Amino acid sequence: MISSQFFDWARDSSAPARAAGAASLVCDFFHMELTSAEAAEVEAILTVLLEDPSPLVRAALAEGLASEARAPRHLLVRLAADQPDIAAIVLGRSPLFTAFELIEAIRQGGAALKLAIARRPGLPAEVASVLLDTGDGDILLALATNHGACLSESILLRMVESAGENPRLREALIVRDDLSAPVRVQLARAVGDALSSFLSSKGWLSSERCDRALREAREKLIVAVSTTPVLEERGAPAAAASLVRHLRVTGQLTPALLLRSLLSGDALLMEAALAELADLPRSRAAALAGRAEGPGFRALYRRAGLPDALAPVFESVLRAIAAGVHGGAKRTALSRPLVVVALQACAGIEESERGKIFAMLSRFETEAAREGVRDMVRLIEQPIPLAGSPPKAA
Repeated sequence: MISSQFFDWARDSSAPARAAGAASLVCDFFHMELTSAEAAEVEAILTVLLEDPSPLVRAALAEGLASEARAPRHLLVRLAADQPDIAAIVLGRSPLFTAFELIEAIRQGGAALKLAIARRPGLPAEVASVLLDTGDGDILLALATNHGACLSESILLRMVESAGENPRLREALIVRDDLSAPVRVQLARAVGDALSSFLSSKGWLSSERCDRALREAREKLIVAVSTTPVLEERGAPAAAASLVRHLRVTGQLTPALLLRSLLSGDALLMEAALAELADLPRSRAAALAGRAEGPGFRALYRRAGLPDALAPVFESVLRAIAAGVHGGAKRTALSRPLVVVALQACAGIEESERGKIFAMLSRFETEAAREGVRDMVRLIEQPIPLAGSPPKAA
């Protein structure tokens, strides 16, 4: 019999030899054509080996069984109760453990065990949430670099909150391709806050200039995020509404941001903001913003609580976008023709308010002009194809 031969051999063998024998048995169990009687006998031998006094043998069993969906579950459960380094092997890889079992292991295990679970492929969101509660920096970094983990938006936002003083965690989050618009915006805010603290500590910029520069940088990023292909793929109106709600809760939904978005030729963020602030269906808000004239839009604008002084500017820019002044293409940079429209609309603003608004729009005009020059330089720097050569694909 297989069992008698194996145990006769194992009785006088060293621990490393027994570990190699255990690994060989596991391989045979899954990859050789065994009869049902032979398979039952091998499983019995593996069960006995769980009691081997050498951790080398039990670790060999764990390595062989951990990734197998066909492994006898009772063997894995027993190994999960072994010493931490052995338990970590199966808890970090076996697909046979439920979320409840993983959570129980987290609550009872040490840092190494938690780290192994954080690296599991396909880690469930409820398990990731419990790991996040530990607050351990290494565990959070393992979660952030686990691109197979199911991390919900709420979990990622909590991780961003923890990334304020952890640059490695910020870097790991930045490269993820599953970040929603609110998470991207909040991560950019965390990066900006860290940069602001650094600049202030060095005294390289005054606090006022630093705050304005970072605020404008955040606004640029928000506009860029709101027009990304990722947002389009996930359903632009729904994603824009989610982003607007996040911006409102975090105090970042400002008239200056909405105006920047419009001056970049995209009315989507403005429509979502009007719907959110006025508590109206998005389709209704979009229809009124699309016309941007008459008492209907003014009533919507006032209900949204936006500044009366800026109403002529918003109306003029929305009408210009509807008329195709921007050409109908979405951009993340400011459109100079739309900025000119906004500046012309300043004539309808009360003099007491005009100065501050005109100063902001003048900064926008300068920025748009610089971007226009950059576009021209990039066009000039493109190589001219030789005669007869086929054009390169875009």
